[in-house]
This record gives sequence, C-alpha cells and structure tokens, in this order.
Amino acid sequence: MVVVEAPASSVFDAPREVIRRIALVSLALLLLGVVLAWVLSRQITKPLVELTRAAEAIAEGDFDRSVESRGVTSDEVLRLGTSFNRMTAAVKASQDELASQFEEAVATSEELEQANLQLQVASQAADEARDAALSANRAKSDFLAVMS
Repeated sequence: MVVVEAPASSVFDAPREVIRRIALVSLALLLLGVVLAWVLSRQITKPLVELTRAAEAIAEGDFDRSVESRGVTSDEVLRLGTSFNRMTAAVKASQDELASQFEEAVATSEELEQANLQLQVASQAADEARDAALSANRAKSDFLAVMS
C-alpha cells in the first residue's frame, strides 16, 4: 500500500475547477435558452398581437384596418390573417350597404311625411267640401219644403 500525503486544497482544486466550469457552461446555456425562447415566443405572438389589435380596432368601428402578412412564418397564422382581412372586407361592405339602406329609408320617410301632409291637406279640403255639400243639400231641402 502506498500513501501519498498532499494538502487537501491541492487534491480538491481540480474537481472544484471542473464543477465551476460545468456550472458556468450550464448557466450560459440556460441564459442562451431563455433568450432563444423569448425571441421565438415574440416571433410567434407578434402576428397574434397584431391580429388582436386589428380585431379591437374593428370592434371600435375602424373597418379599414387589416392585418399585415409580412414576416409571418406560420402558415396557420398567415391563413388566419388572410381570413380576417376577408372578414373585415365583408363586414365593411355590409356596413356600407346598411348605411346606404339607412339613408334611403330616411329619404323615403321624409317623402312619406310630405305625402302624409299633402293627404291631410287634401282630407281637410274634402271634409270642407263635404260639409259645404251637406249644407247646400240641407238648404235645398229646406227650400223645397218651404216651396211645397
């Protein structure tokens, strides 16, 4: 059996240095992983955030808002953006048609009000003419009664 005497610090220095290097490499890999995960999540969520903002703008009445398709890496997100833009165009067209129909309804309502006023005037004139005819008929009847 051979026994070698050496200070404890010299025996444990080499393994401590290896553990320290492994810890530093692990920390560097962990930081790199966190940064890569953050960048990847931003690439994934950026189009979805844009889509959400566009939906909120449309909910507030801005029907000219659309979703940009540049820089989209996912086919699903690209399809979703394209569908959203088509939906926005259809909603805008429907909104424009509804506004046009509303304007036509208001114009028709005004025309009907004018026609109603004219009918009321004509009805009053007809009532006055009927009353005059009834009065003339009574006067004729009274005259004929007196004459007979």
